[in-house]
Amino acid sequence: MTEPVLALLIFLFPLAYSPGPGNMLFAANGAVFGLRATLPASAGYHLATWAATGLPAPSATTKALSG
Repeated sequence: MTEPVLALLIFLFPLAYSPGPGNMLFAANGAVFGLRATLPASAGYHLATWAATGLPAPSATTKALSG
């Protein structure tokens, strides 16, 4: 039971945090090269996305929530 749940979570992580083209990239790379070989591409894709959109600053989040 634990192994399928872990595999599902690993599969859903890129889908939850990336736009459409990234989903196709991860699905194709995972199918062709396997999970271990795809992890560096996944990390790089997410870091680039976060850098391009700007990482949310904790102080800005705190100020927005406090009003």
